[in-house]
Amino acid sequence: YPLLISRHVGAASMFLTGENGFIFDPENKEELIRYFDAISKMPDEELYLMGQESNRLSQQITPERWALVLLNV
Repeated sequence: YPLLISRHVGAASMFLTGENGFIFDPENKEELIRYFDAISKMPDEELYLMGQESNRLSQQITPERWALVLLNV
């Protein structure tokens, strides 16, 4: 399924490629409603592909990678 991530989430760019979900403004409920509406109208195949992309990205998030991110902060 597609991801909906608040623009306040610092790691959003690690989880979204533009092909697997949307970044929304948590203070704009109309925007969030639009994304929910758009997702509800997507064909099953598109939803599946978005989920596959999310899964691919999640496989890249390893403890070693997070350790490097923390060290760089």
